[in-house]
Amino acid sequence: MQPLAVSVARSAIAFFGLIVATHIAGRHTIWPTSHLTLAARIALGSIAAALAYNTELNVLNTFVALVTFAVLASLTSAAVVRWRGLRKLLVGSSLTLIESGKVLKDNLRRANLTLDELMGRLRLKSIFDMADVEFAVLEPSGRLSVLPKSQRRPLTPADLGISTGYEGLGSVLILGGQINSANLTKNKLSDEWLRGKLALMGLEPGDVMLAMLKTKGKLYSSRPQ
Repeated sequence: MQPLAVSVARSAIAFFGLIVATHIAGRHTIWPTSHLTLAARIALGSIAAALAYNTELNVLNTFVALVTFAVLASLTSAAVVRWRGLRKLLVGSSLTLIESGKVLKDNLRRANLTLDELMGRLRLKSIFDMADVEFAVLEPSGRLSVLPKSQRRPLTPADLGISTGYEGLGSVLILGGQINSANLTKNKLSDEWLRGKLALMGLEPGDVMLAMLKTKGKLYSSRPQ
């Protein structure tokens, strides 16, 4: 039985090695989008786990194997982006399961899905009548993308001819009581301006958990409970 200190050390090496490896392999290994990325995650996780508990494995050699798998995953990912044929072979392609409310049985069979499974996935999308579906597409990741028929979609301002202004993303000015000077500069604002706005609310920067500048120039702030 290996000493506790050795177990802790090997686990730490495996943990940080996995972080390095996933960074090398790319963001796609963090969130699987295909069989390729799922295989990369399994391989990297298995090697890291073996490094942590299998004392018969050489730490350096196993770490090199971990990095090698990460590099191969990164190169393969770059290759499938460049070559469409390889992408279709390794990643797969989307498959239309429903078209104009009708189930495409041949495609459903190719996807190894039953009608009950398809209906269950539709219910997760809050669709209980298959006739309400214009298109349902099974993505390479296994997720189901659904486009309801136009009569069944939620009403939008565009449907009513109402114009709306640009919203965009807010800019974080304070996070955890710390002022984000870079975002202040990006929005052409000063530290004094921010402190003045907070003072009108009876707040100091250290009292604020989150302060965001919305796209219309309004300041939103939230203090810890």
